[in-house]
Amino acid sequence: MVANMKLAERAVKSLWRDRLTVIEHQKVGRANKTTGFEDVEVITNEPCKIIFKTVASADQQEAAALTQSIKLLCDKSMRIKPGSKIVVLHEGIATAYMQSGPPAVYSVHQEIMLEIFDRWA
Repeated sequence: MVANMKLAERAVKSLWRDRLTVIEHQKVGRANKTTGFEDVEVITNEPCKIIFKTVASADQQEAAALTQSIKLLCDKSMRIKPGSKIVVLHEGIATAYMQSGPPAVYSVHQEIMLEIFDRWA
């Protein structure tokens, strides 16, 4: 059974062509005894897969509005703190996102819903 899970995990991850970097906005103490914030890469250049899905609204009264959902598939062992910036390199283009909800964890991977990163909270 364990061998089958390892085989399934390798098969799933073989499809991941994107790369992710996770950045946390961490509080730091400075030499002059003030406190500031610094961006720190906590996960760097890990394989992942980003999936985009465009959905039309079901509202019949107005013209259908299109919304895009963005889902990130990555290794289930990664711990990404809420509020972190997640930079994904997809088709040669780096885009910053943030987590929009708790991850759905499966036997081989986790799925994280994303939204475009606007600014640090």
